[in-house]
Amino acid sequence: MTPEQGQSQQGNGKKRGAISIVNLCKSLNDKPVLKNINLEIAGGSIMVILGISGTGKTVLIKHINGLMKPDSGKVLIDDVEVTNMTEPQLDQLRKNVGMVFQFGALINSLSVADNVALGMKENRMFSQEKIEQIVAEKLELVEMSDTAELFPPSLSGGMKKRVAFARSIATEPEVILYDEPSTGLDPITSEHIETIMININKRLKSTSIVVTHDLQCAFNIADMIAILNNGEVVEYCPPDCVRQSKNDFVQRFLKRHFSE
Repeated sequence: MTPEQGQSQQGNGKKRGAISIVNLCKSLNDKPVLKNINLEIAGGSIMVILGISGTGKTVLIKHINGLMKPDSGKVLIDDVEVTNMTEPQLDQLRKNVGMVFQFGALINSLSVADNVALGMKENRMFSQEKIEQIVAEKLELVEMSDTAELFPPSLSGGMKKRVAFARSIATEPEVILYDEPSTGLDPITSEHIETIMININKRLKSTSIVVTHDLQCAFNIADMIAILNNGEVVEYCPPDCVRQSKNDFVQRFLKRHFSE
């Protein structure tokens, strides 16, 4: 699917980006990290992945945009298999799967506007006039319109996150992957980031997958929550269901983190 087709689907209201993860297994340094992961993620939903450090959360999302290949199993986006794509096919896929890295990964020597435009310019996707229009639209969506000419070193942590959001949604991707979006932010800024993530999801009607340690964030934004333990999905259901889980690990995990 091209970015132009994605924008057309967004305009007609269709929810995009249904994801199927089937029997996904991955080992690193001979240690199993993902063990037969099976998840069905509805198009247009927000799914949050929770779990202790080292349990495979980030490894899992890297399989969705093809940054990692599984040992076995597969990932499908809108019934198209990702795991057997060639590099040119993966390059095209990544225009439709936005990634927000934990620390933003902005380029300090480029202005906010140029950071947001970077991928579109490198891939020669649109005319300069169209790129400027898209940059303005996306900065407005993340409430950063007045910062276009500023440079990242002059921005707060929360502002940098929002610029990273704008860059990741510039082509209106089918899927947006967020890796620890609230890390290092104070509670008030985190709440603001959560609101913007929800607004992006509603406006683009794309699927959001969020890796986080922040349980409050998870319960505030998620349609579905997946909890991983030792590379396995031990719970996958809506937030209210997670609170009522009978799984011992889930109850210990919630008690420990909500009491912090």
